[in-house]
Parts: sequence; structure tokens; C-alpha cells
Amino acid sequence: MKIAFVLSHVPDPRMYKRINALKDLGDITVICVRRLNQDVYSLINIENVEFRIKELIVPPFSKTMRRMWVNRKIASFITKSLNEIRPDIIYTAGLDNLQIIYTYTKKYQAKVVYEVADLRESFINNVPKSFCRKVIDSCVCALERRYFSCIDTLVVTSREFYNVHYSKFVVKEKLFELPNVPDLSAFKGFERKTTGEFTIGFIGAIRYLSQMKLLIDASEKAGVKVFFAGGGSVEEEEWLLRSTQGKPWIEILGKYNYNRDIKTLYSKADAIYSVYDADNPNVRIALPNKLYESVYCGLPIIVAKNTYLERLVESWGVGVCTSHTSVNDLAACLERLRDDMSLRNRISDNCFKRKNEMDMSLYSDKLKNRIQELFETNCF
Repeated sequence: MKIAFVLSHVPDPRMYKRINALKDLGDITVICVRRLNQDVYSLINIENVEFRIKELIVPPFSKTMRRMWVNRKIASFITKSLNEIRPDIIYTAGLDNLQIIYTYTKKYQAKVVYEVADLRESFINNVPKSFCRKVIDSCVCALERRYFSCIDTLVVTSREFYNVHYSKFVVKEKLFELPNVPDLSAFKGFERKTTGEFTIGFIGAIRYLSQMKLLIDASEKAGVKVFFAGGGSVEEEEWLLRSTQGKPWIEILGKYNYNRDIKTLYSKADAIYSVYDADNPNVRIALPNKLYESVYCGLPIIVAKNTYLERLVESWGVGVCTSHTSVNDLAACLERLRDDMSLRNRISDNCFKRKNEMDMSLYSDKLKNRIQELFETNCF
């Protein structure tokens, strides 16, 4: 079996988990773009997995013609790679990639698996929009439905993505729920922090800068330490350095290698910060990997109110919820977590009850079985 992963960026930790889960099924090739000015994650080579990488600088959206030229180069690179590999299974994410694959499958036979970890605002109807925005979004949705005619399995990391949008045109038989639980091999030997000053950890891509600023200001008000681990665009990383300059209680660790560093990062934290812009419709229904990682490590997670994530965190009893805009509200949460040891112990106990569910290996076999079924169907 030949499997090709088609990705717009260097694989993130979620996609590395998919690659590792499927690498024993056959020949794996990762076709990806290394965006020299944007990529957040480091490239990690995997034994017996071929990487085909196109390196380039992606211009901002304001540079329309230059961006179109770069997108054409990316499309040409992906198409050429697929023509040479002729995969049986194509695993991809992102509508731009799906457009290329849709065209490819008109000529060559392949089963297509499409994963969704974030939902575009264009696809959410209950968001206030101008007339022009509605017209543009309706065009995008029409294109999406056309391209989706080539997919055989839709993988979602949050069931709400399907409930809110994809249930309108994707039959349930094609749905595959795959929560973004951790690969526990990366957490082997993890030891929970038991000494030192109370510390909040943000581990992940640097984005939603208003919520990063919220943590910076609230940590000063509450008097707690903070570390940021992860990268972003050049502009986002520079903003973080400027915003934390002269603030000795904040540590900037920068980009990290997930498999090598993740257990060390979690062992530095007493609680995990996962507050994003809850005015963003995608944020309201997405489920980040930090939920599952913090539960596995027994650490409280801090999340935004009025989100699907809040409902799960409260239902499981594994964290606290705060306003995504109020410094005072977040500062009160930080102080409560720091000062209320009984609260942290209750959260830790609740995490322990669910710890065994936070294992990618529980889902790897199901994913492999689905891919094997698609391959066998393709053979007949």
C-alpha cells in the first residue's frame, strides 16, 4: 500500500501522530511545504518515511499576485509528486490541498482521507456577515462541496465540526472521529512538577495575541510565573519578545521538538493555559490537544468560557474557565489555582480517572483498520 500525506506546512504534532500510526501499513511519503517565514514546528525525520519538501517564502495575503504565483508553485510541486508516487491512499487537510487532489483523482484512482482540526468561519452560518462576505462565503462553500465529492473518509478532531457543518453534505458512514489525544511514547518518563514557584505553561503555536497579552497582564496582577513554549510567524514571535521584555517572571522558550521536549515542558508547569478568542466561531467548537495532554499529566487546564471546550472541562472536572477578555477574571483564576490546593487535588484525581482514555494507541488501530478497508475497496 502506498500512502501519501499532502500537507501545506511541515507536519505539526497531530499529523506526526497520524504518520506514525499508519507507517506500518506500507510505503509512506509526506509531501509538504516548508514555509521559511511561517512554519511553527520543526521537521522530524521518521524512519522508513520519505519526505518530499518544497521550501519557499510565502508572501502575506496583501501581496495578491506574488501569493498566487507561490500557490501555483505549491500546486505544481504536489501534483508532480502525486504523479510520481501514484498513491493508493491520500491523507490531507486544508481546502487548498483538497482542490489539487480533487483534480488529481479525476485522472488517477486513489482513496482520499480529509482531516479537519479547525473549521473555517466561512462554514459557520450563525456569524454576522456583510453582504459581500456572504457572497464570498457561499462561493467558498460551493467549491468545498464540489471538492468533497472526492473524499472517502472525513476525520474530525471535534464532533461539533460535523454537527455544525459537515452533516449537511457528508454521510455519517464517511465520518471518523479522532480526538487529538497524545502519543504516550513522547511522555514516557514524565514526572509532575512538585516544587518551586507556581507556574502557568502555554505550550503551542503563538497566535491569538490578545489572549497571549491577557495571560501576560493577568500573571503580573496575580504574581505567578509563566512560560511560553512554541513558535509562530516572525511577526508573532517578535511581538511576544517585545511584550514580555522587562518582565522577569515570564520565560520565552521558543520553538520545540515535540517528541523530544513535550514531557519536559509539561513537567515545568503547575497548570496549562488554553484560552483563545471565544468570539471566533471555530474556537467555540474546537478541541485542542492541550486538553488531552493536560488530563494525561494530571494538570489543571485553563479555558475560555462559552466554548465546547468549557463544557467538556466542566463535565470532566479537569480545569477552570475564565473570560477570554477580562484580566481580572483570569487573574482571579490564577490566584485560585495557586492558593487552593484542594481544588488542584480534585482536578488531579479527576484527570487520573480519565488518564487511560488519553492514549493515541487506542485510536491508532481504528484508524489503521479504516485505511485498510479503503485500500481493499480500492483494489476491487
